[in-house]
Amino acid sequence: MGKKIKPTDLSMTLGISPEDLLSHYKKDRDAQGHKARRMAGAERKVTRAWEKVHVKDSKPKRKDTLSEESYTPWIRERVCLVKLPFIIDPAYIPDIPNPITVTTEEVDRLKATISRMEQDKEILEHSLYDATYEKNQISYNLEQKDRQLLENMEELWVERSKRQKTLGGLFSAKVNFENLNGKLKEAQAEGQRWKMAYELAVWEQ
Repeated sequence: MGKKIKPTDLSMTLGISPEDLLSHYKKDRDAQGHKARRMAGAERKVTRAWEKVHVKDSKPKRKDTLSEESYTPWIRERVCLVKLPFIIDPAYIPDIPNPITVTTEEVDRLKATISRMEQDKEILEHSLYDATYEKNQISYNLEQKDRQLLENMEELWVERSKRQKTLGGLFSAKVNFENLNGKLKEAQAEGQRWKMAYELAVWEQ
């Protein structure tokens, strides 16, 4: 909620005394009672007007307003409505710097500098493009080499597996050959015994 401002605060804001705030109502008034009623009526108008003002961030603002504009235009409207004098004394005057004079030679030098910097920028952009392309090409070649190396490793593993299987088969064949050779020798020895027995039997007859 905003803070209500009293008529005395209005006089302080305008930089005048409360008596001067309502002094114009003293003209053409002969009867004291009539003047008092007019004064009271003016005070009520001012009070009702300032009841619609509230303070936000230490600055007077209208209630229920979404705009950020100053309260000065609104207070002008209220002053015209209640017939009060209102003199604006701007508290802030912008400090406008003096223009800086630049010679034609300086302008030409600046233009030449800008043109040279634009050319340097274009050269740097081309260099950056070439470096980026070369980097991408190197990355692509490395990826291809990695892929080829992986394929070679897979082929080597398959070949090693085949070789191990072949060696296993040769070992089994060798074992079988040795077994058969042993049986053959046993058969030859048995045949030799049978031959000797036969020859002995024939000789004894």
